[in-house]
Amino acid sequence: MTGDALWPEILATPTWHPATGIPTRKLLIKRGNRGASPRTPAADKLEVLVTLVDAYESRHHPIDPPDPIDAIRFRLEQMGLTRRDLTDIIGSRARISEVFIRRRPLTIAMIAKLRDRLGISADVLIGPQRRAA
Repeated sequence: MTGDALWPEILATPTWHPATGIPTRKLLIKRGNRGASPRTPAADKLEVLVTLVDAYESRHHPIDPPDPIDAIRFRLEQMGLTRRDLTDIIGSRARISEVFIRRRPLTIAMIAKLRDRLGISADVLIGPQRRAA
């Protein structure tokens, strides 16, 4: 590499693949893991590098949206709740079981309540579900 070792040849060669994090890491370590000071050349470089890494990751390693039922399970675990805590949202324990084994789809009313009470995005809840096994 020539010139400033921290600047834009980042994506030019395979050794400067964004996953290495080398340019970004150098800028972050300079300021004791707080990042570069705002409105400085270092901050501008960091912003460009972060944008490039984000674009690269979005293109080459996209993250699929979570399955709605998996998202509910995860959120219940995070909140220390069980399926029984969903009776006022989904209905009876039998209905909750049907939803969790993917035999019954989430209704609009269920989605609204899950969004409000568990804080799960409606976009995630209306997304495609895996099929029942």
